[in-house]
Amino acid sequence: MVRVVAGRETVLRRARGYAPAPITIPKPVPPILAVGGDLKNTIALSSGNQVFLSQHHGDLATAAAHDSFARHLRDFPELCHASPRAVACDLHPGYHGTILADSQPLPVIRVQHHHAHLAACLAENGLGEEVLGVAWDGTGFGTDATIWGGEFLLATMSSFERFALLRPFPLPGGELAVREPRRTALGLLHEAGINAAETGLAAAFSGEELKILGTVLHRGLNVPRTSSAGRLFDAVAALLGVRHRCSYEGQAAVELESLVSPGGPP
Repeated sequence: MVRVVAGRETVLRRARGYAPAPITIPKPVPPILAVGGDLKNTIALSSGNQVFLSQHHGDLATAAAHDSFARHLRDFPELCHASPRAVACDLHPGYHGTILADSQPLPVIRVQHHHAHLAACLAENGLGEEVLGVAWDGTGFGTDATIWGGEFLLATMSSFERFALLRPFPLPGGELAVREPRRTALGLLHEAGINAAETGLAAAFSGEELKILGTVLHRGLNVPRTSSAGRLFDAVAALLGVRHRCSYEGQAAVELESLVSPGGPP
């Protein structure tokens, strides 16, 4: 899958012809198998100063994607002529890749989700020095066990410092708020001290729902806080009446983007 961004071709999903073509990194590293995240999964294997990337596997919560993921984990080292000495995985303890990494007879390297994004950017652009990186994302497990996603990190390939972040706000219902941007918008209004009942967002809820969620927010019951830029865009989409419930990942943000992009709906 390819998209033109700022007049340049940008590959969003690698398939045959692009994968498993390697990228070159500034310094050689030991063979490490990286198992990726649970959404939009790909795996990678380093060998010397090259990193081989697999094709896109998709969402590992689906049986087909998980089977493809497991098969390529088994076959990839032979394909790349490299035997991994360690496995790298996400910090999130519940990710399929993390669970699989823990089952391997190899040392496990746990990498914070957004540091991984920035390290990938450094590798792709051949940079070895410290940078101030901006990682705006949906969600990622932070080193403090909270939900990150709007991060400014002072980072190198191997380390990072959380320099700044978007102001965290509550997600009423936790994971349910990801599927219902109206809940994310409600949490954002609560954080700003605005009564949702006096806004247009009230039409997205029944009176009983508003009452219950108001109590949930006030008492802090199942309302994890997040710095996620992705959730912020979801909230804006809901506040503008673009999308209150999603049927697929990223739907609210995609539809919001289409409204402001050239050639989008009037």
